[in-house]
Amino acid sequence: MIVKIGFKQKAANGFFAFFFLCATVAAQTDALKDGLEATASFGKVGQNRIFADLQKGDSKAKVLEKLKQGGFREISEEKPRGIVRCDAKLNGFRYELVCHFEKDLLKLCVVEGRKGWQFSFYEETLRPQWKNLRDSLVQRYGAERTTKAFPKAGDIPLNDPAGVITDVWELDDRMIILAVQLFEIKDCCTNRLIEYTTCLAMVQPK
Repeated sequence: MIVKIGFKQKAANGFFAFFFLCATVAAQTDALKDGLEATASFGKVGQNRIFADLQKGDSKAKVLEKLKQGGFREISEEKPRGIVRCDAKLNGFRYELVCHFEKDLLKLCVVEGRKGWQFSFYEETLRPQWKNLRDSLVQRYGAERTTKAFPKAGDIPLNDPAGVITDVWELDDRMIILAVQLFEIKDCCTNRLIEYTTCLAMVQPK
């Protein structure tokens, strides 16, 4: 059953704005290295885990330690933005895990899909990544949620922090949002603005 998202879209704008302002919009390369797939999973309701072995309130040092012990690759820290990034693998698909901190304590996690600009990328790469995230989230948190269909590329608002929110799980201990975004970045070679699309799943503990 498809349910239209109205007020949820507006309510989540502030939630997404925090991520959108902190996250880099640099395009990911095609050659992401594998992490240990067994560690890449969403935490269960009633547990403190957000994603993999990461828990709300973990210090940045603890998160870095857990990521290394979990076999994640390409771990990097962006101190001015207060985030830690690494490659992650979920059901054979490659993503980027972005950990956001507040006062050096883990606040939320975002699982980002690859970023691309061609129409073929949107249908052939982004859509399967989005579906894999949705299937994984439904399997973990159940089918009861606010949901809508995968949007057409032309229906995504440009540079809107919320993009198009396709799914929202409001649970006792966390909120999960699945969305598709369209944004512009400046090409370093041509100095022209290029429109990129991506999908992401954000897990915000309560």
